This record gives sequence, structure tokens and C-alpha cells, in this order.
Amino acid sequence: MADSASFRDEVSDPWAQRRKSVDLLPPRMSESPTELRIVLLGKNGSEKSVVGNFILEMGAFDPIYEQSRCVRVVGQVERRSIAVINTPDLLDPHISLDKLSEELHWCVTLSDPGPHVFLLVLQPEEFTQQEGDRIRKILNTLSERSFDYSMVLTTHEDKREHMAEDHPLNQMVRACRGRQHLMHLRDHTQLIADVDKIVKENGGDYLTCDVFEDATSDMVQGKEEIHRSKTDGSLKSSSEEELGKAVLEQGASVQWYNFDTFTEVGLTFLKGKVEEQSWSGEKCVSPLRIVLLGRSDDKKKTVGNMILQQGAFPG
Repeated sequence: MADSASFRDEVSDPWAQRRKSVDLLPPRMSESPTELRIVLLGKNGSEKSVVGNFILEMGAFDPIYEQSRCVRVVGQVERRSIAVINTPDLLDPHISLDKLSEELHWCVTLSDPGPHVFLLVLQPEEFTQQEGDRIRKILNTLSERSFDYSMVLTTHEDKREHMAEDHPLNQMVRACRGRQHLMHLRDHTQLIADVDKIVKENGGDYLTCDVFEDATSDMVQGKEEIHRSKTDGSLKSSSEEELGKAVLEQGASVQWYNFDTFTEVGLTFLKGKVEEQSWSGEKCVSPLRIVLLGRSDDKKKTVGNMILQQGAFPG
């Protein structure tokens, strides 16, 4: 039986591979109706990264680095756009409720307008009842229909025939409507076919997550608060006023945003700036380059992550 280490050893160093084009633009800016969005859930970060790289056929995720934030990478696979949203270990029993809630919102935002498939990357010998209960809570938090869009994926030899019916992995497979895929590194076509089958069973629709609806409501409220604050000028201190005047004297424009509610309004402004540039099909002729200046490193990292809508800058 191949273990996790030997499974990873079969994959050549992803960072030595020639990378294909990767779309790091926020998902709302992708207008392709053929984009397939896949969310990876599971405990083992290294194996999730290997699965993500296998799907995208490139070294998009570092199997050695244990990521702490949700990351979204889009690649072109056989002339098809596939977005993989790789999550950190959300099954950790020690993860705080605030951290879990934050990552679920990130996951939903990065898979906007909704994921087509959840791949549960699990291993029979490691998967526990506690982890199974946690996956159920996570998926049911996103939507009561999440399991209609889910499949268990294992990278080890299938031992289900030697497991009891009530084994946690068997229970999870049944919850996923009997869907399970044993991944072989040389069988990319079959994995994509199994994913496409799930999409077809759901009528080609993506899952609308309840968390995203709540987040959208919060963003709209935040936009209204910003509008009121901008009207009475309360967002700007005297030093900010001086900075704004100095910048305006150089012929630049100033946009004022409340840090806590920057996500929706700020990204809308940036999206408008991107759309003003020249585009040719899906390829941006002139990429948008943004420089972040400020005193607080933490806030600059947060703003950078908001713009990219992924955890590119570790907090």
C-alpha cells in the first residue's frame, strides 16, 4: 500500500515544472460561463496541494508549505477554465470559531458565485468520527444541499471492503450519495469525468452558499455606512486631508475607504479601473499593478489579501 510520502514522491517537484498561465484576479471578474469551481476540504494539507496540482496539471500549490488561508488558483486545462479553492485544515479541533468563520467566508468568496464540487480529501486509516462530524457541520453551514455537490477522494489503496459499515469513511461516502474516487496520478481524465458527472447530476448548476448570502448582506450594509461617513467627512482625519491634498496636487485621484468595510466598495472601484484597461479575450494586455503604502503591516497584508481574494500575504 502506498503511503502519503510515497504518493507525493511520485509527483515531480511542482516548482520545477513550467507553469501554465494562472489567473489571480478576483472571481467576480471572471465572466467565463465554462469555469469549473472545485473546493478541496480535508485535514492533510500536503495531499490537498497534490490533488490541486493534479487537477490543474501544474505546480500551483506547494505541498511542503502548510497554508493558513484559503487560496484560489485558476488554470486552463484542455482549453477549459478550472478554479481550485484549496482550504487550510478546517478539521483541526483547536481552530477557533472566529478563524473557522473567517475561512468559510473566504472559501465562499473565492468560489463566488458558487462551487460546483466539494472534494473531500480523506484517508481511511486517519479519518475519525470527530472529523466526520466536523465536515458535516462545515458543509451544512454552507448549505443544506452541500452533500449533493460532494465526493470523497482518497489517494491510498481502497480498504473499504475491509472496513465496517459504520466506519467514519463509509458514513461519509454514503453522505456524499455514494460518490468516491481513488486517485491515481496517471488517471487525470477519470477524475475530471467524475467531477463532471456531479455537475451533470446537479443540472450544471453551482451551489449557492447560505454564508455568501449573509456576507453579501453585511457588505451592502457596510457600503451604506461608508456612504454616510463620506457625506459628513468623518472618515478623514486632518492628516488624511493633508495627504489627500498633496496627492491631488500631483494630478492623482483619492478614494476614501473605511478599512473594516473596504472589501465590497474598494474592490468595486478597483474592478472599474481594471475594466478601463485594454483586454483581448480573457487575457489582460496591460496587467493592473498596485502598490500598498502605509504604517501598519498587518492592515496592508489584509488589504492585499482582500484585493486578490486569497491568502497571498500570511498574517
